[in-house]
Amino acid sequence: MQVESQKLWQKKFSSWLRRPLPGTVTGNCDEATAPALLLRFALSRATACAAIVPSLPDAEKIVRQIHALADLAGESADLLLLPETRRGKLLLVDEEQRRAAALERAADGNFGLIVTSGAGSVAPAVAPGVRRENRLTLRVGDRIAFRALLEFLVKLDYDDEIECVSPGDFARRGGIIDLFSPLCDFPCRVEFWGDRIESLRKFDPATQRSKDDLDSYELVGRALQRSEEAEQCANSDFFAYLPKEAPVVVLWPEIVRETVRRAVEPDRFERFERAMQTLHREERLFLLSGDSLPGLPDGGIAPLFSTVRAEGRESALFRDTLSAQLKAIAARRMQMVFCYSNLETAPEAEALARELSGKGDCATAPGELDSSFLLEEAKLALICDKDCYDPSV
Repeated sequence: MQVESQKLWQKKFSSWLRRPLPGTVTGNCDEATAPALLLRFALSRATACAAIVPSLPDAEKIVRQIHALADLAGESADLLLLPETRRGKLLLVDEEQRRAAALERAADGNFGLIVTSGAGSVAPAVAPGVRRENRLTLRVGDRIAFRALLEFLVKLDYDDEIECVSPGDFARRGGIIDLFSPLCDFPCRVEFWGDRIESLRKFDPATQRSKDDLDSYELVGRALQRSEEAEQCANSDFFAYLPKEAPVVVLWPEIVRETVRRAVEPDRFERFERAMQTLHREERLFLLSGDSLPGLPDGGIAPLFSTVRAEGRESALFRDTLSAQLKAIAARRMQMVFCYSNLETAPEAEALARELSGKGDCATAPGELDSSFLLEEAKLALICDKDCYDPSV
C-alpha cells in the first residue's frame, strides 16, 4: 500500500511540475513556495531558462531546495548556480571555482535552469565565444611544447605558484607542470618527455603526493581572465550566456533591484536596468513577487503552518494548531506526504502522520525540505519534518 501511495503522490507532483505556468507575470510567492515554482517553471519549458534572486545565500538555498524537490518528484533538475564577484572583481576560492565551472557549462548551453543573484547577473565575465576558444584537453601521448603549455596557462590567467593547491594555480619543476583547472575537483600533474606528455596523474593538493593515473584532463579559463584578449572581451555578463529565447524569472524584483544598486558599480547597475527593459520588451521577463498581487496566477501553491512556525515548537499552541491544520487538510481529501531528513526518524514521521492526520491519506518520503506547502491543483500537501518536530534530536 505504501508503494502504491508513493507512486500516486509522485505522479501527481511530477504532473503539477510539468504543467506550464500561465501569464508573463507568474504571481506572488514566499520562501516556502519559490523553489517549487522555479522548478515548475524550468521543467515545463523546452528551452533553458534563468532565475535571478536577491543574494548568493538566497540562490544557494533555492538551488538546494530545488534539488530536494526534484528528487521527491523523481525528476532530473539540470541546475547551475552562478556565484557573484565582489567589488573590485574579487572572488573567494570556492566561488571562483563554481563561477568558472558554471560559465563554462553555460557557454555550451548545457543547463536547464541557471540561478544567480542580481549582482552575479551583471558581474564581469569573459565573452562566451572567448571562453569556448580558450579550452584545452590534455591527453597522455599528446605532443605539446612544455613552454607552450605554460604560455597557455598564463593566457587563462592561472597563477604561477611554488605549489599548486587551489583552482587556477599552476607550478613547475623540472619536466613537470602541476595545474588545477576550475572545471575539476582535483589538480593534475603533467609529466613531459621532451615535447610529449608522458603521464597525467591526480595529486593531493595538501600533501602534493601523486595518486591515480588519468587518461585526460580538461583545462578551462578562470572566472575572470585577465589576459589582454580576455580583458578586451570582459565587457560581458551573465545575460550574454543565455540562449536567445531564454526566459528569465526575477524573484522579489524590488529587493533584487535595490540589492544590485547597492552592490555593484554604477555602470553595472545601468547594465542591469537595460537588461530588464530588454527582457520585458521581448516578453521574456517573468516576475515572482512577495507583494500581494490579486488576480495573478500563483501556480496553485500555498505555504503551510506559518502560524505554527511563529508560535514555535515549545509553545503550548504548537501541537493543537498543527493537529487542526493537518486534519483540515485531510478533510479536503488531500494526500499528505511527510518528508523526513534523517533515515532514523522515518518511523517517527510515519507515526506522527497517522496520529495528527486523523488517519487521512498520507505517506512518508526522504527529503530535506525547509518548508511545507500545499498544491491545490494536485490535491497534495508536502510537509517537512522541521514543521512537526526537531529532526536533529
